Amino acid sequence: KKNPSRPLVNCSRVGIPGLEAAHIWISIPFTVFYFISLLGNFTVLFVVGKEQTLHKPMYLLLCMLALTDIGMSTSVVPKALCIFWFNLKSITVGDCLTQSFLFHMVSAIQSAVLVIMAFDRYVAICNPLRYNTILTNARIVKLGLVGLTRAVLVMLPGPLLLIRQPFCGNHIIPHTYCEYMTMVKMSCGDITFNRTYGVVIAFVGIGLDLTLIALSYGLIIRTVIRMSSKKDHQKALKTCTAHICVIVISYTSILFTILINWFNQGAVLHVHIILANLYFLVPLMLNPIIYGVKTKEFRDIVALTVQSSPSSRIEQTSLRLRKLETGKLLSPRSSPMPATQRGRQGFPATRRGHQGSPRARYPEELPVLPWPDYPEELPELPSSSGATSPCSWTLKRPTSGPR
Repeated sequence: KKNPSRPLVNCSRVGIPGLEAAHIWISIPFTVFYFISLLGNFTVLFVVGKEQTLHKPMYLLLCMLALTDIGMSTSVVPKALCIFWFNLKSITVGDCLTQSFLFHMVSAIQSAVLVIMAFDRYVAICNPLRYNTILTNARIVKLGLVGLTRAVLVMLPGPLLLIRQPFCGNHIIPHTYCEYMTMVKMSCGDITFNRTYGVVIAFVGIGLDLTLIALSYGLIIRTVIRMSSKKDHQKALKTCTAHICVIVISYTSILFTILINWFNQGAVLHVHIILANLYFLVPLMLNPIIYGVKTKEFRDIVALTVQSSPSSRIEQTSLRLRKLETGKLLSPRSSPMPATQRGRQGFPATRRGHQGSPRARYPEELPVLPWPDYPEELPELPSSSGATSPCSWTLKRPTSGPR
């Protein structure tokens, strides 16, 4: 017999309970963080895709991390802004499970990318001579596909099992997005397996990735300690700074959100929801900034791209024109020299070289010398015997060619 509560029903997301009147003001930092995240991550993708010198394993991993940041924020923030701006709280159970699956799947992919980046740093520091052999672009792409496949296979059974459960009673979701455990609590069937599956997947997946990252950095630290040069110590640790910062920010927020959602039921609800939203807002905004600041090659190319943009060239041209109109832009030869650079021994306007010897002054423009007026044809030179020399020749004036 079919359960009358079995068909899919609509759910209602409250947003941030207790702060409904301040939703408009809360949406301002949401919007700012979201657009900064999109701008930074799309900048990473554009610069790496355009610059051929950045087609390296490290920057391919950076592009993967940028894609996961864009996917994670886009799966949550637009619907949250619809709640804050237009009060669109209704969502079907199917859409809610889809959002939960996409969010957790992209989170698992991001965790896999961080593991691959830790392995990249291990090879770069512990085995640098074989780095280009071990980590090629094709191998990085294959590792990324493995991480994607793992995330899909691990996260897909949860929503498929949950959608078979009957949903009844209260369909209000006290959150800005759909969490898997929140959907589990809405079901009125036997959710023992679903709850256990969610807890095991979360802790086993995150625990395994953290173990691999800790193993990589343990080997890195052992290699750094064996280095004899202090300069090599600093250089090796400097290459890992950005990755360590991203790991600390990402995993700290993930673990804190899981723990407070499952084990600390006495926490203030709106504080819990705000912290959960900060998990996918702040780290996703900081990731491209951290890598952009810490990676010198990437930073230099971004600065060069900005300087060579059409708007920058137009601005520089207009600035030069304004200076020309005001008479402030002089050529290097005609610009007055400061008194400290003038000579002392009868050379009032010449620069002084080493040991006080003045440099030679050259004219602004060299004079054009006229072409010598040769006769059209020179006479043959007679030999000593009066006969014409066999080696005689005729010179003719050239009629064309550069002077």
